[in-house]
Amino acid sequence: MGGCDTKGFPMKQGVLTPGLVRLLLHIGTPCFCGYRRRNERRKSVRGCVVSRDLSVLNLVIVKKGKKVSKAPKIQRLVTPWTLQRKRARIVKKKRIAKAKSEAAEYQTLLASRLKEQRERRSESSLARSSVLEARGAHTAPRHG
Repeated sequence: MGGCDTKGFPMKQGVLTPGLVRLLLHIGTPCFCGYRRRNERRKSVRGCVVSRDLSVLNLVIVKKGKKVSKAPKIQRLVTPWTLQRKRARIVKKKRIAKAKSEAAEYQTLLASRLKEQRERRSESSLARSSVLEARGAHTAPRHG
């Protein structure tokens, strides 16, 4: 991380103040370009603490991703949007529960109707078979 203030002084890592500091810099250190005759020079640099005086702030993205973490419950704000979403969630849960209960009722109704239908069929088949047996007794086959 680095940057410059409004007057053009660069930020230097390791200087833990928000203001200007005059440091004795050597060749090869950041914020100092070498001169022909001198190996060191006293220069004004700004500390690495971010403040209002900065005009440019250079940053590097270290990690990129879509991971979204929830804030702790204490810090979460209760806004009209969150309340509206909560109401919608509750209504949706109730609607799903109602649909499930109605589906279960309908299944039990279908099962009872199928049972009644089977009973009617068995009764009618028994009645038919008894009628056929009765007819068969009256009209016995004749032997020649």
